[in-house]
Amino acid sequence: MPDKLKLLVSGPYGGLNYGDDAIALAIKDELQCRGISVTFAVNDVAGARSLFPDIPILPRLNLRSGRVNILPHIREYDCIVVGGGEQLSEPRLPNFIWGHLATNLQLCLLAKLSGKKFALLAVGVDANLSCLGRFLMRLILPMADFISVRDVRSQQRLQKLLQSSEIMLGSDPAFLLEPYSHHHEAKLLKQKYHLPGDTKTLLIMPCIDKFNSLAYIENINSAVKEWIASGIRVFYAVSDTQNSYDMRLFNERILFTHDMATWLSPTETGLEEICRTIVAVDCVISSRMHPIIFAAVNQTPFICLIRSAKMSALMEMLTSPSYFYIEQLDKKELTEKASMILWQSRTAFFQPIKPAIETLKQRAAHQFNDLTEALI
Repeated sequence: MPDKLKLLVSGPYGGLNYGDDAIALAIKDELQCRGISVTFAVNDVAGARSLFPDIPILPRLNLRSGRVNILPHIREYDCIVVGGGEQLSEPRLPNFIWGHLATNLQLCLLAKLSGKKFALLAVGVDANLSCLGRFLMRLILPMADFISVRDVRSQQRLQKLLQSSEIMLGSDPAFLLEPYSHHHEAKLLKQKYHLPGDTKTLLIMPCIDKFNSLAYIENINSAVKEWIASGIRVFYAVSDTQNSYDMRLFNERILFTHDMATWLSPTETGLEEICRTIVAVDCVISSRMHPIIFAAVNQTPFICLIRSAKMSALMEMLTSPSYFYIEQLDKKELTEKASMILWQSRTAFFQPIKPAIETLKQRAAHQFNDLTEALI
């Protein structure tokens, strides 16, 4: 009987971003059910060990910080896998030392120098890569043994850049996470917050990033005041707990708070709690990608606030009209759409997009099958 395949999966995992950790969880489950041994190389070792106590954890390669603990371990694995997320993207200052793209190209070279295979799994490709980034990708990525991307736009960018049709169209691994029961989770949520059984509930998960202004938050705050005036219970949560990003919304109380509009504390809320809350509420409004994916998987109606190309790509794949662009967000339109969704059945919301969700689940699973075949 052949030895079990051993994969080292690298990504920004470890509890700071719930989307990245959802990807890691799905990757772990999918690879393990195929009899593959998994080790994670992560940003936050302590956080990852808490999230994945049954998985060996190594620090992710980071030349800028001098974190190279991974180097002597590469020869222990059959393949180095870069797993999910927008891993082919650059920092503001393009370079070959730090940032997702640089780190992952370094891993590709190290894998090949060590005689090991290298794979990119369900990655996103930035629409605004520098000339340096594109040059390095053309030089190094043809060495990869397997590449799948999470959306059509990423596939088109990479096919054009590498002049190759061997780029598999997958989808985000988080589409493969097991769904929860809405009725059970809704009952628990309303019991916890002492809400009448017929209370309508909203979860809002906005974001802060370096590319978009906070002007849209004013429209959200105005809408929240109208919702709570009509008896709707509003919850807030963050998807990224890094100090320089969404945590500002919590720390600086940028969102309107009230007895009927309160925060799920980031220090007391992990990936599982976020997923359960998304399942429990009647509608999710988010400008983050993975809360929308969690909602789609669990058939919780949603409104996506598009802030980037990857969010547009997600809505295209879901064939859903339930979105606004944040720079064009109108309070009246947002309020009306949410009100319509809250009094609409889940079946009515999801019936038009259910085939698209099933397709994305199938694509997510197929890429793991193809990855396994490429490694055997």
